[in-house]
Amino acid sequence: MNIQRLSLRSRCCLLLGISIFLGIWGCDDPDLNSMMMPPQPDRALPKPQADRGRLDRGVPARDRSVVEVDAAQRDAGKPQVFVPYGQCPEQVTFTGQVTGVGSPIPNGGAPLFLPYERSYDTGLNDVYNRLPPRAEVEDDFSISVDMQVRRVTVVATRPKRGEDISFSVSKGQFWVADGRRTMEVFLPLMTNQVSPFEIRVGQAISFRATKIGYYGLRPQIQAATDFMLHEGEVAHPTFQQAGLVSIREPTQRLTVDDVPEMVRVTGLLEGEAQRCGGEFSCWQMGGDLALSYRTKEEDLRPGTCITFVGPVSGFGDQVQLEAFNPAWVYRYQQGADFEEPCETGTDCASGVCITLESERFCSQNCVDESDCPARYACTFDRCLPSFGSECPEIITFSGQYDGAEAMGVNGGRLSLAPYPEEFDSDIRTVIAQAPTPSVERPEPVTVEIDLNAVVVTSTHSDLPDFAVTDARGQNVAASQYRFTVADGTGSIQVYLDPGTAGATPPFGVKAGMVIGLTATRIGRRQGRPQIVQAVWHPQNGGSCEQTEGCPDGFSCTEAGCERIAHPEVGVGTNALISVFEPDRELETTDLSRIVRISGTLQGEGERCGSSFRCWSLDYGFGDPIVVRTAREEAYTGACVTFVGPLSVYEGRFQLDVANPDWLQVHGEERVD
Repeated sequence: MNIQRLSLRSRCCLLLGISIFLGIWGCDDPDLNSMMMPPQPDRALPKPQADRGRLDRGVPARDRSVVEVDAAQRDAGKPQVFVPYGQCPEQVTFTGQVTGVGSPIPNGGAPLFLPYERSYDTGLNDVYNRLPPRAEVEDDFSISVDMQVRRVTVVATRPKRGEDISFSVSKGQFWVADGRRTMEVFLPLMTNQVSPFEIRVGQAISFRATKIGYYGLRPQIQAATDFMLHEGEVAHPTFQQAGLVSIREPTQRLTVDDVPEMVRVTGLLEGEAQRCGGEFSCWQMGGDLALSYRTKEEDLRPGTCITFVGPVSGFGDQVQLEAFNPAWVYRYQQGADFEEPCETGTDCASGVCITLESERFCSQNCVDESDCPARYACTFDRCLPSFGSECPEIITFSGQYDGAEAMGVNGGRLSLAPYPEEFDSDIRTVIAQAPTPSVERPEPVTVEIDLNAVVVTSTHSDLPDFAVTDARGQNVAASQYRFTVADGTGSIQVYLDPGTAGATPPFGVKAGMVIGLTATRIGRRQGRPQIVQAVWHPQNGGSCEQTEGCPDGFSCTEAGCERIAHPEVGVGTNALISVFEPDRELETTDLSRIVRISGTLQGEGERCGSSFRCWSLDYGFGDPIVVRTAREEAYTGACVTFVGPLSVYEGRFQLDVANPDWLQVHGEERVD
């Protein structure tokens, strides 16, 4: 039974425990609007992706009681909408301190995501130009001036109150801008040296600058007099309204010349934080801008998404974002991630904590199945563990064997019959010449064995591994150096070193293709024979009008002379692929043979190298086989079908999903 396909009425009966908790005593469809659920996720946000780490906790038992612990509203300091860790919202509305008329001092103003007109010139650029070039001064540098700045706009401020200051810090430390320049105002926090009126974002003010300098990369006005407030007035005739604050959303990497312009940047925190002075930590923000974010916050974690709206800062010769005012930063995640332990909903970034038997972990709200990660079903508006999927009565999955019209490296025609014994291209001799399996990876042996017509029965993915390059330093598709070939006498893996000149075939390798080669080195890995070096025969036999006009081993077709495997197997690039559905216990002679095996994933799905996880699968004969995959849709209890080569690891037969097209997870064919 697949709970994801059940009606709400049926789910109610199955999960009666949650119904009792919510006050629903029968199996009639409940009124979901009466359940006092928290607000649903913002539908404009990206949907959560599959599997973020709980590794299933062995969920498939159907008699587990599921009870909501705490669906209360999250703390006021937490996000208003749920965005999973590792994601940012598609639409950003946060504007920092620029929060409009009526906002508490020092916030205010209206966001303008366009630059000010160049004609908006307050004299601020003249002040800046009195500073010597940055490279010619020390980090802490100042000079005396006497220069008027007229109707400049306040674009950001420090917080109103400091820890030990009884009056407004924002009256002496703020940022101003016009159409030509942005500068920081950093005045001594003494009552006779700061602005006589409260400073608010969006204000138009005038003053005389009397001292200017640098602090690091930051140009500052360090003393000023004669402050004047132009309350409610537009700063320049080009303004459509009073209080406009120009905010740039950069698309290119920022430089020191951008300090201290106002920007809005959204990105994920990556890696681990590094201490960068006192109580501060510095994070790297992902994306094209590659910025550093400096903060005192201690409970951040990799995968947290933040939006920063404030002036660019810098340290040394590097630009960075620094939240001198906490109001400049909005974080979209706070609390435990999906599947992490919790006690109440306020512990979770999603605001939803559920109990499954003795375990409590964070889940999330949902409207339908597409809101939940793989292995979870949307039940009573919560993502609850799925109880598995059923195997179909008739298996039709054909893996990468999609026929002549297939794209990329896929192709060939699935056949459940063995290859004819007459289809003999001498693969059995290659296998027999492989070094003895006395050690895990013995030294290869040198041979010279012609395989004039074998079928490519599988390929790895055609995506390049960016850590692998050929002799010219170019990235190589994995399908060019990891594939299997077969004839009627056996199957063998081709496992090449793409870094050696001429190692990979000079043609694109594709499943179903008939190829010729001379095996020159034979190896063995984990007991599995491999061709590790070969000379590749030409694929093109020329044009023809009849077969007699083609070289030996080629047949005349509409496409010209194409290499022929066997009359009953095929020619060219769309030959039959012999697929074995086990009717007995698997043997070592089956290694590299294409198999089709279906069954239920069992176990915890433990990590087994990189992003792969491993489950057991009972195929009906002998010991269970290992299924190794990085497919996010896979989960404990799911029925899967594998169509690909049989491999082995540490003595256990394994279905290693090196190409995602080799595996189908039944019941998970949905579009997020």
